[in-house]
Amino acid sequence: MLDLNITNFITMDIQVLISKKGTAVVIASHLHRALGLKAEQFPNHCKKWLADLYEFDDHLRKPTKMKDFAERRLKDSIVPDYYLGIELAKQITLRSNSKEKKKLIQYLNAFLKKYNQQHALNQEQIKLAFELGSIMCSMQAQRDAEEKHKAAFIKSNGKEKDWYSYRNKLTGINKLDLQDQLMRQGKLPGNKNTRSLLFLLDKYQLIRIAVIDLLKSIQKSDQFAKDMGDLAMFFAQKQSLDIYKDTEKQVLQFQQAKTPISADVKVMDYFNKQAYSA
Repeated sequence: MLDLNITNFITMDIQVLISKKGTAVVIASHLHRALGLKAEQFPNHCKKWLADLYEFDDHLRKPTKMKDFAERRLKDSIVPDYYLGIELAKQITLRSNSKEKKKLIQYLNAFLKKYNQQHALNQEQIKLAFELGSIMCSMQAQRDAEEKHKAAFIKSNGKEKDWYSYRNKLTGINKLDLQDQLMRQGKLPGNKNTRSLLFLLDKYQLIRIAVIDLLKSIQKSDQFAKDMGDLAMFFAQKQSLDIYKDTEKQVLQFQQAKTPISADVKVMDYFNKQAYSA
């Protein structure tokens, strides 16, 4: 999700802005100017940018609001402007006929390389992601993580009514979109909840989301939680792990437990050793 609470990170012909939650963006009107395009053409160009199809990492698709771009709200401005994710900005630049294209792409690539190096997961975090990929095959562990995340969210924000919209934006999952995907496969979603829909469409997403829930419940950053969730899902997919229902309730713990120590308690103990700064 694109976060609008942003600060300036690097300045050149175009600014790259970084949110407090770690999202890197550029401003659409600034990109337009850096490409050397005429100012009066910006509204039409911007409209086209957001309607075109691009080859993103996941698949060929149109940019998604609050994932690839977000509206930039300005007082007294009648011309809409937007924050663009770095990947979308690169796609737009590559597709343009601007003489500045090469310089801008080199700049954005250099920024991404430095940014990724600064935010790369360390060896211990990768080990933890591997462990969590196995632990979160448990549906009960998934539910426990969600409950803990919800409790932490309500304690911090005090508004239970905002929980589901917040979590949907954080994880990039929307029940209506899942229902639509299932119907396109010729199947009826019925009254299935989001977890059941995901299990049918892409069960490993349940692991990714559970890891995000777990890490957000102990106040880790959005970017760190999502990076760990992606990696845990990757490990689970590579091992062809199965999602299973538990016969007994497993409660995730964050403190050193007395014997016997289960795998999930041992993993959570990593945090108590302060191995992570995310």
